[in-house]
Amino acid sequence: GFEHGLTLEVHGVAADAIEVTGNEVKATIPEQVDLPPGDHTVTVVGHADGAVVFSRSATFRKAPRIDNMKPASGHLGQAVVLQGVSFTDENQGAAPSLFVGSVEVQPESVDLHEIVFRVPKVSQETPVDLPVRVTVGGLDALSPSPLKVLTNRFSPLEIGLTARPQTESGLWEVASTIGPVLYLHDSPEEGANSSGDAVQKSSSAAPPAVALEAIRGLERLFELSRTDAPEVRVRSTREGFVFEIPGAEGSDAETLFTLSKRDIEELGHRRQTAAAPGLRANWLAHLLTDVFGTLAGGRPPSSGPSDSAHLAPLRRLVRSNLDRGGTGRPGKPDLETLPVADRQALELAFVSLPASLEPLTGRWIGRLENVFDPESSTQLEVTMDLRQDGLRVRGSARAVFRSRAGTQGFPDAQVTGTVTDTIPPKVNLRMTFNRPLGSLELDGEVGGEGMAGPFSTSLSSTGVWQAARY
Repeated sequence: GFEHGLTLEVHGVAADAIEVTGNEVKATIPEQVDLPPGDHTVTVVGHADGAVVFSRSATFRKAPRIDNMKPASGHLGQAVVLQGVSFTDENQGAAPSLFVGSVEVQPESVDLHEIVFRVPKVSQETPVDLPVRVTVGGLDALSPSPLKVLTNRFSPLEIGLTARPQTESGLWEVASTIGPVLYLHDSPEEGANSSGDAVQKSSSAAPPAVALEAIRGLERLFELSRTDAPEVRVRSTREGFVFEIPGAEGSDAETLFTLSKRDIEELGHRRQTAAAPGLRANWLAHLLTDVFGTLAGGRPPSSGPSDSAHLAPLRRLVRSNLDRGGTGRPGKPDLETLPVADRQALELAFVSLPASLEPLTGRWIGRLENVFDPESSTQLEVTMDLRQDGLRVRGSARAVFRSRAGTQGFPDAQVTGTVTDTIPPKVNLRMTFNRPLGSLELDGEVGGEGMAGPFSTSLSSTGVWQAARY
């Protein structure tokens, strides 16, 4: 007995009948029925001529629906907003599942009508269209159109080398994309007038030959570092230091550029340092290998002194690019998104030497475990007053033996030794005490404010030691 004037009320919300026959009525569930996705039983009431014709229970499934997606395309990490209905299931307390293609994505925010997420990492060489799917309570909703995931192959950084005069110091600065690399004199003898004042340069002056040679050599290194992993090495000469890369087997090394001893002394000029020239030159070679290998080849540095400020920023650059879907070779966005402290560390990398490259001159406190009996909990404390002259080390040391039974001191002993100008520096210290300690030899590496490595004694005992500045 259904008639065309019949109206319906579903879960207390009016619904227009869309098809009525004598024994059947069909209607669309109103949008205003505020129920979470899933199976629901609701009351359907029919009205005709102002009276209730029937009241029955009905079961329906409410699914989420995506009406809109903005933007329709994006790079890795870009925010995307989905708008629609029924994105949450408060009854079950379940969060929606979101997929871009086959990649599950954790939404940043979710409410009943909106989901915000970021474009995930997708391996592709060209832009790709991927469907967006939201699953709530076992029911799915697909975006009206796919999300176009754009490639993240930003143009790699170039080294961008320039030479410009420094009017106050009278030096020439060779700078790169990340900051200054070298400070050079016009010639090995140039730099001050007869009164000792710096010679001022005009901003329009032409770069000297030494700056042009350095730029050519650095550009050559950058080019080689794109595909190979050349290690910059240093060869000392009477005039200065030659920076070169090893040739292929059986061939000569390739010279990049030559720096005078005065130019090498400008390394680390941002703070007072007494590091030996050879050590500064090797530090520059180490930095060039690390920085150019990362910027040109996408290879993060693997090792270096523990207090090297450039290591972490370079590794973050490579990781940032990989996360963007790149090859690891950093682009401009990777550099721009580095934390401020990391940017500053890279800018100062070539003009601020690590503390571990300073001479060993000063007082050190060293500790050696189990010198006499490897099974005991004994400790030998050695206080060393060292003086470094070039690569030679001299000084004095006194030792105190500590055990459960008490302490025993030893008269002072002379210290002799050497330190290398490698990166990191390696140290060898020798001293001879009265019996029962006898002679003691310490080998190790210098890093940060400390030294550490293996030790040996004339008692044939061995172990490890560590020392810190006092």
